[in-house]
Amino acid sequence: MTVTETATLFATVNKMITEKSKLADVIASNPLLVSVLERMNVKLGFHEATVEQICHRYKLSAHLFTNICNIFSSSEFEPQVDLLTAKDLEHLVNYLKVSHKYYSKKIFKSLHLKIHKLLEGKDPNNQKILNKFYDDYQAELMHHFNFEEETVFPYLLSLIKGKSDGNTAFKVMQFTENHSGIEDKLADLRNIILKYLPEEYSQSLRFDILKDIISIESDLTKHTIIESKILVPIMIRLEKQNNRVR
Repeated sequence: MTVTETATLFATVNKMITEKSKLADVIASNPLLVSVLERMNVKLGFHEATVEQICHRYKLSAHLFTNICNIFSSSEFEPQVDLLTAKDLEHLVNYLKVSHKYYSKKIFKSLHLKIHKLLEGKDPNNQKILNKFYDDYQAELMHHFNFEEETVFPYLLSLIKGKSDGNTAFKVMQFTENHSGIEDKLADLRNIILKYLPEEYSQSLRFDILKDIISIESDLTKHTIIESKILVPIMIRLEKQNNRVR
C-alpha cells in the first residue's frame, strides 16, 4: 500500500460514523447531515446523546442511520447491506419516501420561487426558455419519484414478505435510466443560470439560486447512492432468495 493509499484509508476510517458517535459531533463534521435529521424527524437539542441513543429514542434503525450518514460523509464508504434486517428495509423505504416529499414540497418549491423572482419583468424569451428547463426537470423528477413509489417500493416490500414476480432486473434497469435523466436536466438548468443569462439579471439572486442547485445536485447524488448501493442490491438478493425457496 502506497503512502497516498494509506493516508486515504486513514482519512476514511477517521470519518467513519458509528452507533457510539455523538450525534452533535457527527453534524459538526458534516453540516449537510442536518437535512438527514430533518427527514428522519429528529429534533434538535439532543445534548451529548450518541447515535445509538437518538435512534432508540426515535425508534430508528441505528445500522441504517449510520449507513446513510456515512454515505453523505465519505465517497469511499461502502454500505454493509448484508447486515440490514427486514425492519431496516421498511425504515429505508420510509426514509426515501420522506426524501421525495422533502425535495418536491420544500427544496424545489423554494427554488421555483427564486427563479420566478429572478425572471420577473425580464425578457419574455429568457423567461420561456428557463421556465421550460425547470418544468421539464420537475416533470422528470416527479416521474422518477412516482415510479419508485408506485412500482419499486411496493415490490421491495413484497420481496420482504417472500413474494416475487421475477422482474427485478427490469425494475432496476428502469430505475437506472430514470436517474440519468434527472441528473442531465439539473445540469442544464445550472448551466443556464451560470453561463447564459445576461449580466443584468440579479447577480445576488443568481448566486443564491446557483448555490441551491449545487446543493441539490450533491444531495441527490447521495440519494442516488443510497438507492443504488443499498436498495438495488437488496432487491436483487431478496429476489434470488425467494426464487430458491419456491
